[in-house]
Amino acid sequence: MVAGFGVNVTMNALSLAGWVQWPVVADPILVGVVSSYLVVRVVSNRSVVSVTEANYREALHHMPPQERDPAVIRQTLVWPKVMVAMGAVIAVALTLFYAVPYQQAIASTEQVVRGGRIVSGEVVLALVYGLVLTTSGLWIWRRVIRDYLNQEGDEK
Repeated sequence: MVAGFGVNVTMNALSLAGWVQWPVVADPILVGVVSSYLVVRVVSNRSVVSVTEANYREALHHMPPQERDPAVIRQTLVWPKVMVAMGAVIAVALTLFYAVPYQQAIASTEQVVRGGRIVSGEVVLALVYGLVLTTSGLWIWRRVIRDYLNQEGDEK
């Protein structure tokens, strides 16, 4: 990361000083990202993982027993429920207080929509915003149940 930052700052300084004009494909941010990646690859290829480091990494993959406290898991599972409820509330609130009034204001100034309401970008935004929260809450619920209550993989 330091290499990428250094390359980015140097290229921008040279450009701001007027000494160099970089082509579009040599954007300082992109060159910085590529240089960071290359430095990581070179350093990783030249180093060797010790036995102690490998054992430490393996130990990181075992969950401590205190992480499986049922009271803590129940408390954790409250937040996905809150996310699901908030997703529904936000979707309804955005639809009622943003999308519908906006549609009515636009319809009165531009063209009167005949035959009822149409699905506009505002309605889609309102519904999808709530849907993202709801599906995220359900996904988190599933992951907590699967990762913290399922103890089969710990013996390996």
